[in-house]
Amino acid sequence: MINSDLFNGLSHLLNTRVVRRSSALYDADQKNYGSDFIFRELGSYPSKRAARLASFGLILAFLVISTPLRHIVRRFLPKPGEGPDKSTRENGWFRGLFKVEAEDGEVKYFQIYGDGDPGYKATAQMVCESAITLAISDELVVGGVLTSAYGLGNPLLDRLIKSGIKFEEVIYN
Repeated sequence: MINSDLFNGLSHLLNTRVVRRSSALYDADQKNYGSDFIFRELGSYPSKRAARLASFGLILAFLVISTPLRHIVRRFLPKPGEGPDKSTRENGWFRGLFKVEAEDGEVKYFQIYGDGDPGYKATAQMVCESAITLAISDELVVGGVLTSAYGLGNPLLDRLIKSGIKFEEVIYN
């Protein structure tokens, strides 16, 4: 993955804004990410051609959902309740790799990994753990427009780990 072609990730426009909001909230609470904090989300692609095709697909999808074309395309998409079958949900997986460069120049890699289809089972798992954290935790930050990192923080992280999602450092030689 380290030696593959890197381009903007599939969700970089949204995720970058959420991470920057979390950073601003932590700054205001004097628990900042660091004075030189920068966040970029990149996707790993097997080639520049594959990255261009993914980018083209995203642009096309945006054009479809933001124009009247969505009414035509909707007829060909799965209906509510027609998601992936059980085998697909159970046998999928996801992995996110994060490169962290500290102010002193030290570089470390971390990953999040989980079992289950990332667009269905793993997402539902994370949403449910977030809801349970909101319902039962006494350690949450209260008030304002918060991100999950800032508002749910360590209580959510603990629940996600207990539910089987792994967060770990990756060592590259």
